[in-house]
Amino acid sequence: MKNIRAFTTIELLVAVVIIGLLASVALPKFINIKDDANDIVLRNMLTSVKSTSALVAKKALISNLTTGNLRLNGNNVRVRGGYIAGHWNRAWRYAIDLGEEFRQDRANSVCEEDRFCGAGNRRNAPGLPSDVNPSRIRGVVAIWPQGYRLRDRCYVYYFNAEDGSAPKTGIVDSGC
Repeated sequence: MKNIRAFTTIELLVAVVIIGLLASVALPKFINIKDDANDIVLRNMLTSVKSTSALVAKKALISNLTTGNLRLNGNNVRVRGGYIAGHWNRAWRYAIDLGEEFRQDRANSVCEEDRFCGAGNRRNAPGLPSDVNPSRIRGVVAIWPQGYRLRDRCYVYYFNAEDGSAPKTGIVDSGC
């Protein structure tokens, strides 16, 4: 008679428990990949916003322009207080270069056709920190990724108070 070697029930049970524990530890890491990707996208967009703002400010300084229009990439870009204005159609649409054009969208509609959507000349945005625009003047620009609405609170913001002070930029990501 041949002796058959096999796993005992206890060995199988231990193996299943170990695999379950490993899966419970590893699975949340993979689930957070989307959150990590959104975080990276927003941080990259914030970097683009900051560098665009700095470029326009330097060019305005060289041109001795505090308020008016500045030629950039063949387009007029509105400048207020020495910095790019917080207006989408008259400033940001032409200034920011992501390799493709993205247009102004309604804040309450889902960004579907482009990788990013933007809205400007706003007084406020959902989740915007209260210290960004305490006087509620127009000058807030918001840029959010595809698949989101502005009210989802997943966007990059830029605010120019138009008084010569440095613009405020940041990320609102509580809804990403």
